[in-house]
Amino acid sequence: MDTARLIEFLGHSSNHPALDQFLTAHGVTRRPETDGATEDMASDDGTLVLTFQSRLTFDKESLLPRKSDGAYILAGVTFRRAFAHPLPHGLSLERDRAAVDKLLGPARRERARLPSATYYFDGLVIVVNRNRARPDDASIGFWAPDIYDRDTLGLL
Repeated sequence: MDTARLIEFLGHSSNHPALDQFLTAHGVTRRPETDGATEDMASDDGTLVLTFQSRLTFDKESLLPRKSDGAYILAGVTFRRAFAHPLPHGLSLERDRAAVDKLLGPARRERARLPSATYYFDGLVIVVNRNRARPDDASIGFWAPDIYDRDTLGLL
């Protein structure tokens, strides 16, 4: 899977033809169905999680402009530890914190309890979670920045 291509779809609707074709080609056939503000969809093996927001929520909260029309907009992509394909920017959960900082710059926010580090890089929010209690729950997420990130991460 071309993960960099998948990240480029952030801001597109779930029914955008190119996104729909990309997801279907990679075995992701389910699309958002509820009336909720946010819906997560995991791949069959659970290593990829797509987060869609309702168009209303995305338009109200996202700092990334919507790229296509539809009821649900792709707002986040999370790769879990066992994900088998290379990640964008050379990221990997096998890299230690210093190596990730070298790739993305200093973290904008840290949470020692998990631990996790949040970065702003290439116009996206990137969250690296390393779960000490359950290492298989470690993940790297790529997110469209929103109004809350503007405040907590100091985005302009």
